[in-house]
Amino acid sequence: MKFKGILFGALLLAVLGGAVFWANKYAENKDKESAKDPPKVLAVLEVDMAQLEILKRGESPVVMKRGANGGWNITSPVQLRTDADAISQMMQALANLSPDSVIDENIANWEAFGLKDAVAEIRVTKKDGK
Repeated sequence: MKFKGILFGALLLAVLGGAVFWANKYAENKDKESAKDPPKVLAVLEVDMAQLEILKRGESPVVMKRGANGGWNITSPVQLRTDADAISQMMQALANLSPDSVIDENIANWEAFGLKDAVAEIRVTKKDGK
C-alpha cells in the first residue's frame, strides 16, 4: 500500500517538474523573440501626421493634408475630399508599419537589393514640419 503512494508521489513530482521546465523554456524563447523584434519603419503616431505625399515615378504626386477639423483632403494633383475611414485606416497602417526582418541597418549599396531607383515613395510630414 505504501509503495503505491510513493510511486504516485514520484509520478506527480515528475509531471510538475516537467511543467516547470517547459514553462521556463517557453519564457526564455519569448524573451529572445521580443529582443529580436525589428524596429518600426515610422516612429510617428497617426494624430501627429499633417501631410502625406505619394510620389510615383513618371506621375504627378498625390498630396493629402490634414485640415483644421482633423479631416484629410487631397490637395494635389486636384483638390478632393477624402473618405475619412479609408484615410484613417491608411494612416494607422503607416504608423504601425514594421519589417519582418532587418538585413542590415546601415546599407550603403541599395542596388544589391533592387532598391536603387524606387518605383514609389511615401513622405510623411508631421505637424511640427519635420
